[in-house]
Amino acid sequence: MSSPPKSPFTLMIERATRRLEMFFRRSEERDAALFVDPGLDEVIVRIVKPWTIHKCFKKIFTYNTNKTKFDYEIITIFTTGESHHLKEYIDSLTNTTAPPKEIMIIFTNRFTYVARQFLEQHGFLHRFTYEELRLPLWILDPDLGTIEMKNSFLNVVSDGGRLAVEAATDAMKSIPVYEHFSNIFCIGKNAIDVGNNLPQNFQSGWSHILIFDRNVDLLSIFLSTFTYEAIVAEQVGIVYGIVRLQNDDTVLFSSDDSISSTTRLLTMPEATSQIKDLSTTIKEEFESFKKSEADIHGKSAMIKELANRVVLDNKSISLHLDLLEACTNKAFGEPAFHTVLNTELDFLLNKEANLDAVNECIALANDWRLPVRLLATYCLTTKIVPKIDEIRQNIIDKFGVEALAALWTLEEAGIIKEGRKNKWPHTRDKFKLYVEDVETGPGIVYSGYSPLFLRILEKIMKKQWSDVDVTLDELGIPHQVMGNRQPNIKRALVVFVGGSMYGEIAALRKNTSLGAAIDIITTDLLSVNKILSQFGGSA
Repeated sequence: MSSPPKSPFTLMIERATRRLEMFFRRSEERDAALFVDPGLDEVIVRIVKPWTIHKCFKKIFTYNTNKTKFDYEIITIFTTGESHHLKEYIDSLTNTTAPPKEIMIIFTNRFTYVARQFLEQHGFLHRFTYEELRLPLWILDPDLGTIEMKNSFLNVVSDGGRLAVEAATDAMKSIPVYEHFSNIFCIGKNAIDVGNNLPQNFQSGWSHILIFDRNVDLLSIFLSTFTYEAIVAEQVGIVYGIVRLQNDDTVLFSSDDSISSTTRLLTMPEATSQIKDLSTTIKEEFESFKKSEADIHGKSAMIKELANRVVLDNKSISLHLDLLEACTNKAFGEPAFHTVLNTELDFLLNKEANLDAVNECIALANDWRLPVRLLATYCLTTKIVPKIDEIRQNIIDKFGVEALAALWTLEEAGIIKEGRKNKWPHTRDKFKLYVEDVETGPGIVYSGYSPLFLRILEKIMKKQWSDVDVTLDELGIPHQVMGNRQPNIKRALVVFVGGSMYGEIAALRKNTSLGAAIDIITTDLLSVNKILSQFGGSA
């Protein structure tokens, strides 16, 4: 079987690298500094090699690390162009006594009307030169691009989804690969809106595209996941593929990192075992390198590169060990942890599903998020949600205002709501969303549960859309097909409108039966704690 074509994401990164290097080289050999949005300082070295950046710029700052000193002849600003970032740069430039002679802003995607209007209002529009990188997605892996649209989940479940629909549509239109007339399968109202916004006979780098509205599957959001990267995202947090530890060290979760690329999809026990084995091997290499360090000077570039890899791997493995310990302590330090795991399974199977376990969780938990997510799971799996006033009050009495705000937002979104009717048992059985005794494959991510989008994708890849069509009609889930040609499927795309969970991406990557390369576009990368923090007003 022939190999799949190169991912359009890889082509986008190659193009972005060339453009960004071209912009940067204008500052080469001159007294220039680079300012970037916080977070982008880590991301930028994944587009342009570090030595290229350091050759072009005297210094690299974020506006958090330097708010006042602009004593450079040239300033280059690399920004997403969001108003709150632009305001920081304008405030700093306004307060400096010796402004730079030249200021260039490079927008990661496009110089939008909103950004233009903002700069004009503050009197800076004609003081800068502007360039566009035209990168509509952050490409974190060869198969994954995220718009990083904060609150896109909230926009979809509470505000109609217009902004998330526009963001997903713009991203899809901006990918400059037009090899196929794509077959597009839209699941959910917002997904249909994205499909309708695309040009007729839409061409892309993918023969098949599944657009999935987050509203169609809210349950996957609140379920516990068991793979390393998904647990890190939930317990510590990942931004742009980067974890920041308390001492400000960073851990990269990407195919570019030799450690995380081999451990991210493993369960925590598997990841712990493999990382400890790697630690032993790398420490031996590191000690061997230290003994021979004096002999390396003046030897070939290949030997130096190997030595550098050993040093970097040694540091990386130490950080991963710290991260494993932090996640384990945080999870098992929560008294309600095991109660939640056992109760989730009962709710999924509609077995002894009542609110007593939620009350037990409230009594045990140190943090409001666990009982709230368990209550949400109950409300999404029981046939009809009964009165929950007492449960709500118990949560508010113990955990206070933040829990109240989250509960109110979840109720406004219709997730935790008395009288809510669910077709969960029918959906579970029709799509085979739960399988017992799973030891390998995608089901291991959620301990037997498979996300709905993945079951639909499996049917599409087997050219069994008609089965999905009938079942979605029975369940009353809006859906639409735009083209259903029958080419050989070598590369397909899944688009999440409203965000995707790290667990869902892990389940997709662990599915080896799809028979094609699968890429992902998401409006945001989510963990349940990130969502609940947004609902509680703390993120």
